[in-house]
Amino acid sequence: MNANVLYEAANLLVAEGAPGAAVTMLRGAWRPDWPLHDRVRLYDVWIRALSKAGQHTRAMAMAARALDEHPGNGTLVVAHARAARAAGRRRQAERILAAAHAHGADANVALALAESYLAGGRPRRAIHVAAPLVQDEALDPALRASAARTCGRALQVRGRLEEAVERFDLALELAPFDVAALVDRSVCLADLGETDSACAGFERAVSLDPEAPSIHFNYAIALHHAGRTDAALAHLERAHGLAPDEPLCCAALGRLRESLEGPLDPRASRLLHAAIHLLAERAGSVDKDYGRIVVEEVFDAFATDERWEEARWVLQVAADHGFWSPRLLERLQTHGEGGSDHLVPFWVVVRVVSKAPPLRWPRGVCGYTADLAVVAATADEARTHTLSFVRSLEGEVPLEVNVEVLSPQDAAESGRRLRVDPTVTRRSGVADVLGRRTYLRE
Repeated sequence: MNANVLYEAANLLVAEGAPGAAVTMLRGAWRPDWPLHDRVRLYDVWIRALSKAGQHTRAMAMAARALDEHPGNGTLVVAHARAARAAGRRRQAERILAAAHAHGADANVALALAESYLAGGRPRRAIHVAAPLVQDEALDPALRASAARTCGRALQVRGRLEEAVERFDLALELAPFDVAALVDRSVCLADLGETDSACAGFERAVSLDPEAPSIHFNYAIALHHAGRTDAALAHLERAHGLAPDEPLCCAALGRLRESLEGPLDPRASRLLHAAIHLLAERAGSVDKDYGRIVVEEVFDAFATDERWEEARWVLQVAADHGFWSPRLLERLQTHGEGGSDHLVPFWVVVRVVSKAPPLRWPRGVCGYTADLAVVAATADEARTHTLSFVRSLEGEVPLEVNVEVLSPQDAAESGRRLRVDPTVTRRSGVADVLGRRTYLRE
């Protein structure tokens, strides 16, 4: 079989959800005497097909074999890192790219490394790696456009919105139909208060890809902030229609409908509940920041309407899956007065038991233990904040609460270390929930 035909056929099978068939076809048609260019791209699609088929060990082995034959090849380095990431080895994937980049690998590797840093929450490193690609006018235009978009996103995360818009402008100059760059640029413009320019960008993005729910969602947020509620509702409805199982779409649409129709609107309530159920189902694969945004949106809706049992159920999901955020903690408790340099971060271990467990607790559970970071002047004050926090969280359910307060020194001696930013003025109260609850069975 001709190498070009084989490559296109294997790519099509992977895209159509039949990676196993692609692997079988590649294995049967492989010829070691094909030219270098053909071997490299066929190895690339073969590794991708193995990963998509869940054969992660074989994908990694295939990538290693390909790199033994073609050391330092940028396409294969990226394929190796992609296989590691698909196998759940994100750090290994990053090390593969960083090592190749340090040894002068091509621009494809540098771009993949910048994207990996950005996905891993390290935008500053992403900017450092992507910036030389953006400035290289001799680089392939498509690759340079991708680098400009990645750099723009990293700048956006850092809050450097004007610079981010400049990078997105360059990406669109090089690739005028890059919808992702157009949407990111419009989001930045909306955050800068340039509503008309942002809406014009979203309109163009919708015309280029009318079936993308993320475009309608982001456009709706910009419209809502601009006070164009009816148009915002229309685009949120469209986003939800295209992605009915997306938790954030459900949460935002439910919140907006509730603000327009009132807290008793049945569809709004169904959407808010659906958002949390869907989030809990996907908790293991959902980005933590995404989960926190969904939880905050739904909790705020219930708390604003004083629907406290539902609000506590949302907090239960947050506690179970690590979706706590500083904003949630602010809403849940009353802090001590003002800030103080004399406040200390205590590590608190709390044990909560109930003879009449609330229905929102998992079945068969009689209590739980949890670790908290509590800022207070004394251990007694930390204990008081903890008891108030637990009562706010659990309501009027009869509880037995045991609180163990560890000083920073005691916590460190037992292997627990609190990371505290010394430049931030502290306020007394529960500052963080450290990990997930451990449930106690009856």
